[in-house]
Amino acid sequence: MEQAGVRPNQHPPKIIINRVSKGGLRILDPFNTLPMDQMEQIAIEMGFESALIQLGERIETIDRFIDGLSKSRTYIPLLELVTKIDTDPKHKKEKVADRLYMSADKNIGVDDFKEAVWRKLGLVRVYLKRERTSEPDKKEPLIMHRGQNLKSVLNKLSSQMSEDVARAFVWGKEARFPGQEVSFKYEVFDEMEVWFGR
Repeated sequence: MEQAGVRPNQHPPKIIINRVSKGGLRILDPFNTLPMDQMEQIAIEMGFESALIQLGERIETIDRFIDGLSKSRTYIPLLELVTKIDTDPKHKKEKVADRLYMSADKNIGVDDFKEAVWRKLGLVRVYLKRERTSEPDKKEPLIMHRGQNLKSVLNKLSSQMSEDVARAFVWGKEARFPGQEVSFKYEVFDEMEVWFGR
């Protein structure tokens, strides 16, 4: 997978690249973890003769720096699943990150598997309220990605609705208090309850 450009359970390096028409190559590295001449040589070899490259996080290895400059890398969540654990009761369950043990026949680890897939995909449930004082519809939540905001929720519901709505109120574990009024830039969180009003 690594040789094919796939990076399991990693996030893309925070490297901002701005190509410029003149001025040559400049690399801004506030962390000073890699040799500057080596980074410049690699950037030029990859076609960045005139560019401003800013490192937004500590880049520990040259390979990670190359990944940040390359457009051909794919970052995917990965989960290792060991099945049929009921067939060998002596099998030792090692505590390894991103590894789950499961038996579908005996219903062992099925709920853990569902929860892990949900987390890895970065999904959250948003419950909508028809009225500010009513209970939300918990049977059919709106599924959003972590990092999206309430403006994205409105756009998913209806582009016309976003023109009619002026306020948003949220309830849930990450709200400061029940019914907190927030801006449309407020990020969604799992099991958020929201009411949009005029």
